[in-house]
Amino acid sequence: MPSRQTDKNQTTTLVYKYGLVPHGYLKEEAIDALYKANQLWNRLVELHHENWQKLEQARCTAYSAYAGLKTQIEKLEEDISHAYDAKRKLRVGSGSMSGSDPKIKLANQKIDELKDQRKKIWVDLKKERLNADKLIDKKAIEDERRKEFNKAVRVDQSGIYSSTSNEVGRDFANARERILQKPGNGRLQFHRFDGTGYWNFRFRSPGNQVDGVQFNELFQGNKPTKKVFTFTSRDDSYSKPRLRLRVMLNKPEMGQPKSFHEFDVIYHRQIPENGKIQNGKITRTRIGDKFRYDLVLV
Repeated sequence: MPSRQTDKNQTTTLVYKYGLVPHGYLKEEAIDALYKANQLWNRLVELHHENWQKLEQARCTAYSAYAGLKTQIEKLEEDISHAYDAKRKLRVGSGSMSGSDPKIKLANQKIDELKDQRKKIWVDLKKERLNADKLIDKKAIEDERRKEFNKAVRVDQSGIYSSTSNEVGRDFANARERILQKPGNGRLQFHRFDGTGYWNFRFRSPGNQVDGVQFNELFQGNKPTKKVFTFTSRDDSYSKPRLRLRVMLNKPEMGQPKSFHEFDVIYHRQIPENGKIQNGKITRTRIGDKFRYDLVLV
């Protein structure tokens, strides 16, 4: 697992995923860390929406042509919503979900016509947005959002380890970039906390300025250590070897001791001998009324 380098001809980035078997139930502090990471995402979404509203307000104030198109779009959005409500009432009244019903056909036709109108106005709005941006201080509004973004990701604000909060920030930035490049990709949504999420870890050898360690550097045995991510033992009695992983899943509050949790890593394939590991991520995903744990090493 060679580390990321600028020369792609000499290195390759590999991602290894292993199943995890937790020892006992996760402590409340660990679940709380997932909840705080979810709160961080929602805060970033909130900042994005606030930033977009400020931009739109500035554009409308500075350029009347853009404001007029914006008003038309908002009116069509309202009409489309009402058209869907009317269609639902027709289905309830007729007791039919079939699109062949004449009244439902007319309802679908009206919705399609409204959407076509919206699509045409969107094309004009996109062109006029470029003209509106020339009349406003877009950089100042974006700088304000970036400042609040960086503040939200800080450890003292998020209440979680920097490696996890920074990873949430990177995930959000990537999602936001896709939305801004192509609005049709969707809309950034608030996430309801359902117990899922991840804890992220970065690995760096003492004295080094860049991330990346040999796999054997993560083995500490059962001796006391301050590291938040270590392998303590190996069990070869299974058909697939298991590694005992000891991790810190929450950032202790001031004056509180660290609280570790242990997992068995199902080591189904070995890490390349000369490879370096830059970061690891423990994911918790919901499957029905249970949770699945995995370890991702990059």
